[in-house]
Amino acid sequence: MAGDRGHYGCIEHPQITFNCGFFPHSVMQQARTHRIGCCLSGNTKVRFGHSSLSKGEKYYEETIEKLANLWHYGRKHQQTSNDAKYMQESISRRTILTLDTKTNQLVSSKITNIYINGEQETYTIKTVSGKEIRATLEHQFWTNQGWKRLKEFNSSTQLCEVQLTGIEEGVRSQVGELSDWRRTGVRRENCMEILTLNNFEHRVDGGVLNPQKKDKVAPQEINFMEQEILDEKWIPVRNYEGYEISSLGRLRSYLPRGGRGDRSQLLSNSKIKKLSKSKDYLFASLGHGIGSGKVSRVNIHRLVIENFEPLGENEQLEVRHLNGNSFDNRLENLAWGSSKDNKIDNIRNNSLSCNRGVFVGIESIEKFGKEITYDIEVEHPEHNFIANGLVVHNSFDVQSYRFCSGKVIAVAEGKTDIETAFYLRPVGEYSDRQGKKYYYSAEQREQDLQWCLEAAKKYKLDLELGMSEEHARGKIPFDYRQHFVVSFNCRSLLHFLDLRFKKNAQLEIQKLCELMWPHVQDWVPNIAEWYEQNRLGKGKLSP
Repeated sequence: MAGDRGHYGCIEHPQITFNCGFFPHSVMQQARTHRIGCCLSGNTKVRFGHSSLSKGEKYYEETIEKLANLWHYGRKHQQTSNDAKYMQESISRRTILTLDTKTNQLVSSKITNIYINGEQETYTIKTVSGKEIRATLEHQFWTNQGWKRLKEFNSSTQLCEVQLTGIEEGVRSQVGELSDWRRTGVRRENCMEILTLNNFEHRVDGGVLNPQKKDKVAPQEINFMEQEILDEKWIPVRNYEGYEISSLGRLRSYLPRGGRGDRSQLLSNSKIKKLSKSKDYLFASLGHGIGSGKVSRVNIHRLVIENFEPLGENEQLEVRHLNGNSFDNRLENLAWGSSKDNKIDNIRNNSLSCNRGVFVGIESIEKFGKEITYDIEVEHPEHNFIANGLVVHNSFDVQSYRFCSGKVIAVAEGKTDIETAFYLRPVGEYSDRQGKKYYYSAEQREQDLQWCLEAAKKYKLDLELGMSEEHARGKIPFDYRQHFVVSFNCRSLLHFLDLRFKKNAQLEIQKLCELMWPHVQDWVPNIAEWYEQNRLGKGKLSP
């Protein structure tokens, strides 16, 4: 890069994705233009886990429509922006269930946002096991063919169903489905496609499913995704020269002869060490150097967290595996905690680890019609949740103008503040690139807010009179607040920053770049340091 010779292929491959909050529409238009309609019907039930198992039931459900109304408008007897904010905080603390597709194990997550996406065409999907869900053609489901949009389903597609009844009860329900295949009218070969992915071996003999139950839920090794390998970070292992540990829990060695060679002759290329297994943990034997004859057996989860997040003075804390899988030594799955924390984790994760996803055949897909649709955003890296017992993706990319009717109508009805839907600049002095200066007064801003309110009311009236969202949206102020996701490779990101992270760029997009920059520094620290010294804010387009 410093030589400016045009050889930039190496920075075209790394990818980074930014989840951008409710920026005004003009910012999204500058950054990226893309429209999606990935949504679910309002009667879709979302699965939560109780925070305390002493309540008797481990799980409960609420419809996505109810959650969305609470999130945006507050409780019925309140209907104020303050109550809506309170309900957002309350819902965000709940434990929503997510499927870790690498281990096929249920884990807990949190809701970070809920969207009301307006009226869209939905389709009813029915599985051979009796599950039913309505979604748009763009919505993604976890299937036996990976993540698939509804419009991409084919005759071999099966959906992932999660049964939350525990090991033995879940097996009995599957046996019952097989024995009752004549009564339900479901074809026997479809019933026999219901397979538990990890924890049982099933044998079909004369139409009866015979589970060979293991005594204990065994930890599962992780198959890393390609993007995880690309993002993997390596650091030297303290007190063991010649070894490096990664943020994914992988270990590599630069030592000759498997660690028994001369430490003064370290190899230029490392080798990934094969890890050993105990009953509950992965471990490795690390040599202390030639002539010492000393080898130490070290658990990998301790190596990861002690090197990436050293304890310091808190030496009494234990290592927690947040999802309950003690073979999952990714840094994001590890945390320091007390003995009590570990016990609470075990209670929670044991209640989830009994349950596994199963793939079930699709009985039918039928067009339902138009209805108000919704989506949920969760914080877990897998970005999925359990909807009507099926594993669905929180498929948000860009909230299209077409699907913004919910927030606008809420403003028109007085349920939410005007500025929850529309963006106006703060009061102050401004100037443009041509040097034109102006003062945006409090009086002007209040007039503009009232104009936004009148536009929202006209929009609502147009919809009630039968006008489509595509036509009615033309009367909405341009800077409607939108949520969007934008992806870059390293080269295109530098180009974007050259254009937008400079003093004469639009104020709002400068703010977007300002919020992006710490993530860039964390993602590519060496390139970010060079860019900050040589290019940041100088307006020179990157190659």
